[in-house]
Amino acid sequence: MEEGVVAGYDDALIPSYPKAEGDTYTPPCAALETRILGIVQDYAAAEDLLANIFAGKMKAQEGADAIAAAWEKLTDQIGYQIQEAYEQARESEQVVKLYETKALPAAEANVKEAQSAYTNGKVPFLPLVAAQRNLIAVRGGLNDVRSGVVLRRAELHRGVGERG
Repeated sequence: MEEGVVAGYDDALIPSYPKAEGDTYTPPCAALETRILGIVQDYAAAEDLLANIFAGKMKAQEGADAIAAAWEKLTDQIGYQIQEAYEQARESEQVVKLYETKALPAAEANVKEAQSAYTNGKVPFLPLVAAQRNLIAVRGGLNDVRSGVVLRRAELHRGVGERG
């Protein structure tokens, strides 16, 4: 407790800190903002280090430095996750463009060509069916990729603390 006083904490309040901290996790006073990326890990690291400071296992400055180092490491990890989510969202958007500008028009043209060839009696029915199945598969792939874009954007918004 002496180190807590040296660090500027009121000696009478130090014993009540763990209860007050615990109350922030327990209804009706729960105040943990879990939408903030890394907040749970940050609280856990800080609480462990503060417990060591209050127990006299480490000096206040040493604990403060350790908390700052843990926060720095965590923010680096979060920054990496946000960058990764951004790159994945961008990549997914590029795949959507490829589907829309290349794969889908090619599949649609293939169906038209097969339909015309079938109508003119140049090919049997099966090539037309195959072309239509391919078009359905391409449309399904495009829908899957579009869904992926939405998910990746949501991950990115979550990472930067926005509601998307």
